[in-house]
Amino acid sequence: MNILSSDYCVAGHVNKIQYVSLMMMVARHVGLKPGVFMHVVDNLHIYDRHVEQAKELIERTPSDKQPKLILKEGKTNFYDFTIDDFEMVDYEPVKPQLKFELGI
Repeated sequence: MNILSSDYCVAGHVNKIQYVSLMMMVARHVGLKPGVFMHVVDNLHIYDRHVEQAKELIERTPSDKQPKLILKEGKTNFYDFTIDDFEMVDYEPVKPQLKFELGI
């Protein structure tokens, strides 16, 4: 996926998981195995109002576990998938969750 612009702290990881989910659903629908997801951002930025939260994110100790998104077996029709068909394994969110002011 190549996107023009990303407010990374607010949406970067959310965008990735959305498009990985989409890739998994399309692959299942057409009978293929999903490939490797590659995310390229032309303009990755952090707004000045997010600098303190970004510093905190950088200073956090990452988990030793590698989270995995799993699309459960059973369904093959793209239009039948729901959020309940996905499972996140080995995901350990760091607390407290940070709040980012959104730019509209």
